[in-house]
Amino acid sequence: MKEFVHLIRDSVIQLEIGVKNMRTPHVNADIGSCFIEVNRLENLADDLLSRAIHSLFEGNDAIKIIKYKDIYECFEISTDKCEDVVIILSDISIRCA
Repeated sequence: MKEFVHLIRDSVIQLEIGVKNMRTPHVNADIGSCFIEVNRLENLADDLLSRAIHSLFEGNDAIKIIKYKDIYECFEISTDKCEDVVIILSDISIRCA
């Protein structure tokens, strides 16, 4: 779970950088690097979700499987939403360039 939390934290940090850079129109390159980094982090979260769910199904506790599978999927959805936001930031920066 800690790995998911770190990925979400790092994604949010990149979003913060991207939003701050929106205030300075000539910093489009920084928004692009934020876009790339958030995309990379989201891909890592996808891989982590696959590994985490795979390891859950190695056990026999059905309640634990259901509970943790839902939690892990919520974590991964968080990184998806961060990627959605950075795409919007990128679109705005392109339109305002």
